[in-house]
Order: sequence, then C-alpha cells, then structure tokens
Amino acid sequence: MAASVSAALGFARVSDLGVYLAPAAIVDANLLVRDVVLDNGDWNWVLLRNLLQAPAIPHILNLSAPTSHVGSDRCCWFGGKSGAFSVKSAYIQLAQDDWDIKDAKWKMLWGLHVPERIKYFLWLSFHGRILTNENRCIRHLCEDPVCSICASSDESILHVLRDCRSTATLWSSIVPRQQLREFFHLEIADWILYNLNSRCLLKGSNIPWNIFFAVLVWQIWKLRNSIVFSDVDIPNMVLLSHCRSWSYHIISTIPMPLHGPRFALPENIQWQPASSDFCTLNVDGAVALPSSMGTAGGLIRNNAGDWIVGFNKFVGISSPLQAELWSAYEGLRLAWSYDFERVQLQSDCAEAVALLSSPLLELHDLSLARAIACLLQRSWVVDFVQIRREANFVADSLAKLTTNSDGSMRIFCDPPPLCISALDRDLYDPSYVRS
Repeated sequence: MAASVSAALGFARVSDLGVYLAPAAIVDANLLVRDVVLDNGDWNWVLLRNLLQAPAIPHILNLSAPTSHVGSDRCCWFGGKSGAFSVKSAYIQLAQDDWDIKDAKWKMLWGLHVPERIKYFLWLSFHGRILTNENRCIRHLCEDPVCSICASSDESILHVLRDCRSTATLWSSIVPRQQLREFFHLEIADWILYNLNSRCLLKGSNIPWNIFFAVLVWQIWKLRNSIVFSDVDIPNMVLLSHCRSWSYHIISTIPMPLHGPRFALPENIQWQPASSDFCTLNVDGAVALPSSMGTAGGLIRNNAGDWIVGFNKFVGISSPLQAELWSAYEGLRLAWSYDFERVQLQSDCAEAVALLSSPLLELHDLSLARAIACLLQRSWVVDFVQIRREANFVADSLAKLTTNSDGSMRIFCDPPPLCISALDRDLYDPSYVRS
C-alpha cells in the first residue's frame, strides 16, 4: 500500500539521471550540475545534448540554470502550481484516476447561486446518497423499499424528487409541454445536470429555471419528510408559491449572473502604454496540450506604442505558470540589456502578476521565481500590471510563433507579419469588445 501511494504521489518519478544518458556518452564520475553551466549563467546545451538522450532535454529547458545568487537548492512538489506541497494537491494526485476535478458538472453544481445546504443536497442526490426507503433498505435500516406515500413503486431518489404521483403532477404543471418527454425520461444524474444547465426562466417570471429547480427539489424532499415523520402536508400550489418566494429572495440577496458580467454592459478593451517615463513590456506564455510543451514571448514598446524589440523562446515541458514566468524573466533580461531604467511589465495572467508583485518572491520554491527576484533588485524600477487578455494579443501571438527548438531566444527587431494587425489595432482602433 505504501509503495502504491508513493507512486501515485510521484515519488517513484525520482530516479538516477544516468538512465537518460546517451548510448555513447562518456561522463566524468565527478561531474556536478554546476559543471554544465556556462560562465554567462546559461546551460551548456552542447554538452548536455552530447550527454543526454533527446527526451530529457525539454525537461531541462524549463529549469533555470543553478547559480549562487538565487540561493541553495531546495525540494519542490511537482503536483502543485508553485512547487509548494498542499494536502489538496496530494489528494488530487491520488484521486485523479477516479474523478476529474476539471469536469464542468462540478463547477456548474457547486457554482450555482443557491444556499450551500441546497448545493449539498443536489450533490448527495447526484451521487445517490439520499436516504430514501430504497437506500435505507440497502443499508438494512428498514425492511420495505416501497414508497411510503403512493405505495406504487420503490422509493428511489428519482421517485421521490420526480416520479411519485403528486410530485409528477406538480412538475407537469410548470414544465413546458414540449419538454415533458425528455424531463420524465432522464436518469437521476442526467436529470439534475439537464435542469441545472438550463438557461430558461420559470414560466411567467424572471426566475432562472436552474435556481427554481434547485429550490423546488430541496423543498420536495423537506415536504416528503414532513409528511412521513410529522404527518403534515401542504397543497402543490402552496409549495410552488413558497418556492417562488425562496427563489426571489435568493436572486435579490446573492450576486447573480443576471446582474453581473453575463448581462453587463459591453466593455471596450484596448492596450494602454505606460506613462511617459516608462517603456512597456508585454509578456505571455503558452502551453500546448497534451504535450505540455511551453513557449514564452513578449515585446517592448515606447510610450507612443512604437515597436522596440520582440522575442520568443521554447521553454520545454512546462506548466502554464512557469511559461508565464519564463516570459517575464526573458523579457526583463532583454529590457535590462537595452538599458531601460523604468519598465512596466504587463501580463494577462493574474497568478503570475500576483507572484511577481509579492514581497516574498525571493523566498519562493521555484528557482526561476528567485532568479526574477534577483533581476528586480538591480538599479531600476519595474512595475507590474495585470491587463485584459484582449489587450495582450501581440504578446500572445509572439509566444505562439515558431520558436528555436534548441531553447535559444529569437529576437525580433521588426514586428513579424503575423503581429502587425494586432499592433495596429492596439494603437488605432477598433477596440476589442467584451460582452
């Protein structure tokens, strides 16, 4: 068991680099990592390519070469975004074969704008965990799985929430006639997702159907318990009125997409240069799936928006955050080589901007982050600004241009043809519209 957990958490991935040696490689037994770093701080790629097999190179490309000024080596957790261990990331590593945390249905269910108790009830219903007579019988908590109210069928979750005689009559009174067939023929999980994914409104109201559906199934379950355990029943019309009141209360007190970004006024987005005494460095990273091959790109412009220089670079096997950090690192190095004293770095990655702006950047587990911190300690002023993605299209297009496969940086003294239209749009309109 311990071995399987270790393997699932990635510890089995740690192995002797010797297994990646090229067949004809001759290696000095005393060779250290620092011995394959050049005086300028870059990896000695000629030596590495002679020593190692090709599949190992993209992994090393994503590592900044070790130098004394970024501090001593430290262990990093490969399962987390920033190299730091967390119980959450370890659990994801263990459970990733059993469920997909990025599955849209979980985001849809837990992101629903209803009280937490209703979300939890929907989640239990989706997984078949509500203690109906059928489930109680399976757990040997009762002897008869038949519905306590209609006695015509086993009391499954779907029977309680939809198919019981009185409940089915209630649904038939509010579900549009053309949708009744599909509504009453779906299994429990599909039925819940079908209704939560609806973008319709409750007939004759401005209540989103998914909100009303969630409230109604919760109240149906509460009414079922009230009938069985307290012998208290209410008519369907009273129940519907109660659910409408609940729904109106929810949409008036919880921020709803109806009043938020989905129905907001359109936003005009256009790139803005830094103030007159700054140059503007726009950067972006890109990671291709499923290969995880990363690229970084960016450009420097003056305060009038004129192109000064651009770049891109292949950064090997990478996470999205590491690709963003590589773009910042190489962009800042390029800006320093041009003797700029005031630089505004613009990125559309909130996580990268937050990390680069952190006063604890020099203590970060990632050596690349610490290398950027060393750059920031030089005699210049660097400002970090998060911008909209639409305002960063030029950097994005540079990151996605063909790169040098050897990891060397491509420098563009003139704008590549594929970037010219985006450059012109940054300066001369039309602006991008986000609705």
